Amino acid sequence: MLVIPKGEYTDLDDFVNKASDKEILEFNKSIIHVVKMLKISNQEGGYRVLSNTGENGGQEVPHLHYHIFGGEKIGKMVV
Repeated sequence: MLVIPKGEYTDLDDFVNKASDKEILEFNKSIIHVVKMLKISNQEGGYRVLSNTGENGGQEVPHLHYHIFGGEKIGKMVV
């Protein structure tokens, strides 16, 4: 699942520097809302949230978005 803010932000750095405190709070709350809708909250097994930032971070799309993974064991973090 992807969660994308309404504003045009290139990455997390851009979002934190330009978005209002209210928008930052509401966007983070929306991630939790999606997790609950998908029934993958911590009480239901857990999930992972990922956002790539910059070339070294693997960012391919120049717009902030979060990937939400869950519903099954997804293994170790990337090294």
